[in-house]
Amino acid sequence: MKRSLIIAMYNRRDTLDRVLAGVSRQKVRSGKILIADDGSGHFAREPFDRWQSDAGVPVRHLWHPDICGSR
Repeated sequence: MKRSLIIAMYNRRDTLDRVLAGVSRQKVRSGKILIADDGSGHFAREPFDRWQSDAGVPVRHLWHPDICGSR
């Protein structure tokens, strides 16, 4: 059975980069990594784009608009 790792984030590019670096050092790999992004700005995609090729497993970025933060 393959497992997925879900990482929740919001406007924390530095934290996402650290989390993905830690995940890449794990001996047991997930079947895929899902990044649940709660409306981060475009700058948060940089580590996602880089890690998508470096992770060794499929990485999917799931983004939706920040509805509550825009009020």
